[in-house]
Amino acid sequence: MSYSVSVYAARSVPAATLRAQFGDAAAFEQVEATRLEHQDADGLLVIEGPLRVDPDDVPEAVLALTTPTHLYTFDFVDGIGHDLARRLADSLDGVLWDGEVLRAPAGALPGVVTPARDEPVEVVALSWFVPPRAATTPVRLLADAAQRWLPEALPDRFGDTEPFQARLSSAGRPGLEQAWRTRSDDLLFTCDRLPAVEGSIGTPRRGNAAPMWDIELQLLGAPFHDESWRRRLQEFFIGLAESAGAVYAMAEVLGGYTLSRGRLWHQGESEAGRPWSPEGFCGIAGHPVWWSWFGAGYLPLVADRLAHPSVGWRVAPTATGTLLSLSTEPAGARELQPRLLGLRRPGGWFAPALLPRPSSRWKTPARVLPAPAGSRA
Repeated sequence: MSYSVSVYAARSVPAATLRAQFGDAAAFEQVEATRLEHQDADGLLVIEGPLRVDPDDVPEAVLALTTPTHLYTFDFVDGIGHDLARRLADSLDGVLWDGEVLRAPAGALPGVVTPARDEPVEVVALSWFVPPRAATTPVRLLADAAQRWLPEALPDRFGDTEPFQARLSSAGRPGLEQAWRTRSDDLLFTCDRLPAVEGSIGTPRRGNAAPMWDIELQLLGAPFHDESWRRRLQEFFIGLAESAGAVYAMAEVLGGYTLSRGRLWHQGESEAGRPWSPEGFCGIAGHPVWWSWFGAGYLPLVADRLAHPSVGWRVAPTATGTLLSLSTEPAGARELQPRLLGLRRPGGWFAPALLPRPSSRWKTPARVLPAPAGSRA
């Protein structure tokens, strides 16, 4: 599959300078004044630019963010193309575009306010449940998706015990993947910058009904009441779910947290409804959550419910699954629970057979789980 990514910017650098700037990542040949080429096992990577651009030829979504004077295009099959395009967009403070905005200029998004030490904060907790694949790792899937859609979520410090001893800036991607392979427990990490705070990547610690990689991320909720931040978060949420081949992903809004020394602390009993336990993946979240994404394995199981959504539900097909959104802005379980005459009423979510079964110690897998990839119903 080929990709085409563009960088629009109000500044430019010559192709020869760009060739030297990217020399640490690839050996480019300058074949024309504005054309660089690099051939490797992934295929041919072509960079065209800087090209003068007229506002009439710029996508409206880009013009809403900046008035560019120059354009660069990156055409490639796989490999480092996206990373180099983002590097250029970052260095020029430009717009990264592939039919939608992947990176906006610094002034285009509202700033993130760091909460006071004891100030209660709302948290958006993202979870992806991914069948293991031999050709990749969950840390690679997370890092690739974050690099493309939400760089704030890239891991910063990481390890399986605290205080974390490793840092991405010094260990690099190979060090992060090695930490995943040699961990004694879930791999924990803090994120590059707010609004992303921290996360974890794990697998079940004991026998389970549905072996999965579990990718989890926590972010400050306040920025996502802004539409531009929310759009970026949704692109990242769906993008990781689809690129990882997840069976299910969820975005849950939680209260009762504080932020201290760059970590989140919860006061009292957690509201979290993540369908995960030492037995592994347990099904759909047990109560309504802000966003749910269903992969191909789940779609036959939830088709009737999604075909008859409750009032306020928005169902949207994506490239390989379906997104269910219960509200425009972030909202927690109490706000999303169906009501009758102003009172919360039970039910109205998904069939009980699809939900985790409670037990005295931890959740038990739902009676009905999606069939493994490649199996026949």
